[in-house]
Amino acid sequence: MEFVESGASDESNQVQKKRRKDKTTVSLTEEEEQDLIEWVRDHPKLYKKRLKGYKNVQREEATWQEKASEIGKTSEHLKTWYRSMRTRMSEQGNEELTARDAWVKTNMSFLQIHIAAVQKRPLQTIVPTSTLATYDIAIADDVIITTKTPNTETSPSLSQAVE
Repeated sequence: MEFVESGASDESNQVQKKRRKDKTTVSLTEEEEQDLIEWVRDHPKLYKKRLKGYKNVQREEATWQEKASEIGKTSEHLKTWYRSMRTRMSEQGNEELTARDAWVKTNMSFLQIHIAAVQKRPLQTIVPTSTLATYDIAIADDVIITTKTPNTETSPSLSQAVE
């Protein structure tokens, strides 16, 4: 992590801030984009995780380098474009699509079966067991009755915070 000095003056006269990574701006013509889409489609080792050479980073980088030199761009430029398009493809839900999103969805539809949605886990709060209340559960006549019994071992402030 790099730190840079800020020119702002305060009590310490030296404020340190995290340096952000420079954004890569990607600009391609429609013909270049269409050519890249066809090229990616013809190189399944870039998107099919089940292929033997998928995890070969050197081979993947060489593939991107070769295409980049062919069209006069950097491999980082092309990879940024690809990740951007792939992200756009995966984030499209049921909402109304812009013209650009519709174009991406139409032209990059071959990627759809290779994009796995990551299930987000719900946020869980860790509470010490000494602060938890116990619940008595009774089932009578198809009705579930729960009764909360506070833990008497906790201090009043902790048990109030839990309730």
